[in-house]
Amino acid sequence: RSKSSPGVNSISTEDEVELDARTSKKERKQEKKTGKDDLLIKENYRPIPDGEFELVPLGEDPTKGVKIGADLPDCVKRQLKACLRENAELFAWSAAEMPGIDPEVACHQLTIDPRASAVVQRRRKQSPEKAEAARKAVKDLLFEARVEFILQEIHEGINGQHIGGRSLARNALRAGYYWPTMQNDAKDHVLKCDKCQRHGDMKLAPANELKTMISPWPFAWWGMDILSPFPTAARQVKYLIVAVDYFTKWIEAEPLAKISASNILRFFKRDVIARFRIPQVVVTDNGTQFTN
Repeated sequence: RSKSSPGVNSISTEDEVELDARTSKKERKQEKKTGKDDLLIKENYRPIPDGEFELVPLGEDPTKGVKIGADLPDCVKRQLKACLRENAELFAWSAAEMPGIDPEVACHQLTIDPRASAVVQRRRKQSPEKAEAARKAVKDLLFEARVEFILQEIHEGINGQHIGGRSLARNALRAGYYWPTMQNDAKDHVLKCDKCQRHGDMKLAPANELKTMISPWPFAWWGMDILSPFPTAARQVKYLIVAVDYFTKWIEAEPLAKISASNILRFFKRDVIARFRIPQVVVTDNGTQFTN
């Protein structure tokens, strides 16, 4: 080879190196292909005994059978066939029929070529929109746990008074905290407080079904209530005191200008006790006019 002026049939050192690299790549590919073919052949290889065989069916299914040597003596064949058919239920034709088998005897394995090179899985990428949504969701979850702690400390902490939802939100705001859903979160926290639900005001309790009150005899049970307001009539009366007997549905009523305890007591003595004796039960709404 001439380094100064190569001829038509000459080849340079760089061309020789490039040609060797191409040849080595082809050789490596061919070796890998040959190795894979050898591995498949080895995997599918099953030992095949020599000689002729005779198929012995072990049931109605033609696929379930056992091969025995055809050159065996007749007496041995008869005994072997009888033994196989007698113990046909001992043969397992699928993995489901072999429970509890030792993995050393039979097991499923992945076909792995020991000569294969390790491949690192590429890191999965995510769009910026999805990444931002996931980051916001995680941030909201972390903030939600902190919000619950803040409301719990203000509501039932050392200085907590188990106040209502609006007051709880105002106290949290005075303490220097703020978030957009403060009002709703405070109301939900009060509704989930066990002590508030047990000992709080029952004005929001669900209504119960009305139960009929049965009087044992006439004029024993009376119900009293005040009806108002009515248009002002003569003597400036605009209220009505009503008493009803539960047994006979008898009604006693009187218009009043002022609903005071003295007026209620005078009506009860004059129109109920004086006429029907002292009743056993008087049912009212526990107003101040009846309890004073």
